[in-house]
Amino acid sequence: MMRDSEDFLERIENLRVMRSKGYRAPHKPLLLLLTLGRVHGGGERLESYSAIEPLLKGLLAKFGPWRKVLRPELPFGHLRTDGLWEVLGEEGFPVTLKGSFLRSGLIKNSAKGGLPERHYNALKADPDLVRRAAALLLDRHFPRSLHAGILDAVMLPAIGLSPLAQTSKRASAFRRNILDAYEKRCAACGFDLTLDDQLVALDAAHIKWHSCDGPDIVPNGLALCAAHHEAFDRGAFGLSQDMEDGRYRMIMSPLATASAEAGQRFLRHDGRKIQVPRSAEHTPKGEFVEWHRRNVFKGPARTAASGP
Repeated sequence: MMRDSEDFLERIENLRVMRSKGYRAPHKPLLLLLTLGRVHGGGERLESYSAIEPLLKGLLAKFGPWRKVLRPELPFGHLRTDGLWEVLGEEGFPVTLKGSFLRSGLIKNSAKGGLPERHYNALKADPDLVRRAAALLLDRHFPRSLHAGILDAVMLPAIGLSPLAQTSKRASAFRRNILDAYEKRCAACGFDLTLDDQLVALDAAHIKWHSCDGPDIVPNGLALCAAHHEAFDRGAFGLSQDMEDGRYRMIMSPLATASAEAGQRFLRHDGRKIQVPRSAEHTPKGEFVEWHRRNVFKGPARTAASGP
């Protein structure tokens, strides 16, 4: 059983995720997190694709890149190549030229899939293995600001989940450099609350996520208050460079809505210029801003509206 547990964690750590032409594909990590939630909740090893599809589609819409068409059927087949998934009767299912199962075939054949039996049994016998696997998936593929939301969505407890020590060590220097460059205030709204000489709810946010090989350098970061940080990582707003003066402006996602006045004020930041470091070498790099637009911002690309 111990060998099965170690093998499972090793496969999670070495999970192959497509990153073609700078695009991220969180399909496999999200399917695995959804499955860990099912195991934690006492679910059976195998589940029908028809039952998984709406749940995974919802996760992709919330925590994946914005796409006109979501493809929850992709990891149902591709995860097999990582030794972390089985599909009953797969030999008779139609596939595409790239080896993906056709959605129509999965539904027509009432396909069922799930973890290999030895991995499922190891997880059932050791609840801590579920926690460790979830922590690895989150740390490897998503920024920390999204962890709680993902865990809640897949019905996993947040107790005991923490980033790996190496990640925390790297983040310490990055945070200090970012907050210094942005003069310890939110680039979006100027928030700079301190208590006993300590900053309150002010974060160093990666523009291109660290989990997607974004470097820990100032041109790949923003100082953001907690609210703007989560909104930025969820894609509620992005950045666009003004063609006239070269300054960066906020662009709000067309999918973001608010009914209360505070939320509406947030949305009215559309077109607002952000604060940037005084040093030109610390200004956000266009390549990182473009990555965020393609992989995080919720909605099609557009030019920022004029604003203050």
